[in-house]
Amino acid sequence: MNVANKIAFFNNTSEKLVTIHNYGIRIWDVDYTQKKILYHDMTMGQIKRIYQCIVIAPDDSSAFLGTLTGDIIEINLERRLFKRIGPGNCLFSQGINCMQLLANGDLLLGSGDGTIAKLQISHQMMKLKRQEKIAGSCTSISLTADSTHFFAGSSKATIYWANSDTLQPELRNTCHYERINDIAFPSGYSDLFATCSINDIRVWNAVSRQELLRIEVPGLECFAVKFMNDGRSILSGWNDGKIRAFLPQSGRLLYAINDAHNHGVTALAPTNDCSRIVSGGMEGEVRIWQIGMQTQIMKASLKEHRGRVADVQISQNDSQAVSASYDGSCIIWDIVTANRVMCLFESTMFKQ
Repeated sequence: MNVANKIAFFNNTSEKLVTIHNYGIRIWDVDYTQKKILYHDMTMGQIKRIYQCIVIAPDDSSAFLGTLTGDIIEINLERRLFKRIGPGNCLFSQGINCMQLLANGDLLLGSGDGTIAKLQISHQMMKLKRQEKIAGSCTSISLTADSTHFFAGSSKATIYWANSDTLQPELRNTCHYERINDIAFPSGYSDLFATCSINDIRVWNAVSRQELLRIEVPGLECFAVKFMNDGRSILSGWNDGKIRAFLPQSGRLLYAINDAHNHGVTALAPTNDCSRIVSGGMEGEVRIWQIGMQTQIMKASLKEHRGRVADVQISQNDSQAVSASYDGSCIIWDIVTANRVMCLFESTMFKQ
């Protein structure tokens, strides 16, 4: 038997448990007097499934198993035999990830395509009563003590709250579901901040920890995010080589600088007077952009770094900028004359 996918103890005894595997089920008995653990493999006949979750009936007479195929198998734990499979003609897409039994005997489940469903379980049949959808794959369900409500978690890093009768999901908490590449606060203001990740930028309330705005660009990764000092736009650098500016309240695209850097924009820094942007790229270039009402013009392109530009910072008087790179170098630039002022170098052991 291969690795166990889930373990479930019986409800009325601590001496029995069930493990589910790919294509197999085992019932284990603990013998305290002989200090042994014995197991019995379930007889499933011709049925072969990859079992992903299990829930045991309150009286320990039977158990329900969710499969990768998207169906539910009921087994008799007393006789260690297959009982039935269901629901008929209703497979749940991408498999069943989690299940819970409600107080009234109904079965609550979450599937890989984000479906939350409730099934009526009777001696004759398994009948689908209601279903709803959440973002991403439903990965966990946790019931309240009286089973009237439940929390559902998803692969998109979201938590939903729902009534067990209606199943109507209410978004309670959310965050990025992939790595966070950058964090930025507005100038002189700490009550909100922005983060960027794969596919999106999010603006958060730092006090309530609630998401205020989500800016999505599907299929792309945002490497850098900054607020303009006047607060009128959110700057972002993306792996398609574009610098995009968005309005901070609506998230609408204000402007985009095409081909700002080859292979991606990895660092951004706006000047204090909001008239220029200094950007860093994946190939080590540092570029200075003049930002107007309708136009964005490149004023200079500086190539001294041999690796990805990790960060750019600008002095208070907007005359100089310093850029740091993955090659271990930090360069101070005069961004008025577009010349190098000083170079600091230290060998680095860190590789991307």
